[in-house]
Amino acid sequence: MLIKKLYKTRHWLKSNLKEQSYIKEIRAIDHPTLTAVLETFLQVKTSDFDQEDFKVFSTIKKYRNYLETNTSKIDYSVFGIKDRTVNEIYRSASSPEIWSRFHYLLAKNLGVKNYLEIGTNLGISGSYIISALSKQSDFKFLTMEGIEGLSDLAETQFMTLTQPENFEIIRGLYDQTFPELLQKEIVFEVCFIDGNHHYEPTLQYFEKLKEKTAEVAVFIFDDIYWNDEMVKVWEVIKKDKATTFALDLFKMGIIILDQKENRHKSDFNFFLTKI
Repeated sequence: MLIKKLYKTRHWLKSNLKEQSYIKEIRAIDHPTLTAVLETFLQVKTSDFDQEDFKVFSTIKKYRNYLETNTSKIDYSVFGIKDRTVNEIYRSASSPEIWSRFHYLLAKNLGVKNYLEIGTNLGISGSYIISALSKQSDFKFLTMEGIEGLSDLAETQFMTLTQPENFEIIRGLYDQTFPELLQKEIVFEVCFIDGNHHYEPTLQYFEKLKEKTAEVAVFIFDDIYWNDEMVKVWEVIKKDKATTFALDLFKMGIIILDQKENRHKSDFNFFLTKI
C-alpha cells in the first residue's frame, strides 16, 4: 500500500508539472485517436458535458442507487470464496463515477462500433460504454464475466439500454472462454482489460487481441499500479513494438495501436482525480 501511494504521489507531481507540455506535444502530433483521448481527459477533468451526457449519467445513477441498496447474495463458489452481497461488491469493486464518465466519453469521442470488455462485474462500466456506442447506427459490445450472478445483473441492466443483438455477455472462467472469444468473427476497435490483475494473463490478452483489432485500435488497462505484476506488465506493453502511443493516467493505462504510424511515444502522463 505504501509503495502504491509513493507511485501515486510521484505520478501526480510529474503529471501536474508537465501537463501543459504533454497537451502541446499531443496537439502537435495531430493523431486523431491520440487527440480524442486527450480531449476526453480534458472534458472529464473540467466536466465539459452536454445535456445528453448528463441525461445518460442520471439514468445510470439510478442503477448505481439500486446496486448500493441491494442485499442479494452472489455465489462466488467458483473461486472457492464465500458469497458476497451485491452492495458489498458495489462498494468495493465498482468503478468511480468519474472514470465511468471517462469510459463513456472516450467511446463517444472515438465513434467506435465494436468494443470488448474483459471483466463485466456489475455492468456499471458496460452501461456507460453501451450508452455511448448506442449513438452509432449499429454496434457490438462484448463483455466477459466468470460469475453467473454478476452476468445476470448486468444482462438485465443492459436490456434497459439497448437491444439484445447489440451486446453479448460471454459467461465462464476466462481461461475457458478467452479461446472461444478469439474464434469470433469480429474486429475490435477498443479492448478494455479489467478482469485479471496478474502479469501473464494480462500480457496474453494483449498479445492475442492485437490480432483481433482494427488498423487503429485502443487498449485500456485498468489498475496498472494495482500490484507489482501490473506495474511490470504495463512497462512491457507500453514498450511493445506494436504500441504507437501510450498514456499513463495512473488509474488506467491507454495504448493506441496504429499499423500505419511510425512514431512511438510512451511517456505521456496525466492525472484525472485529486491525490
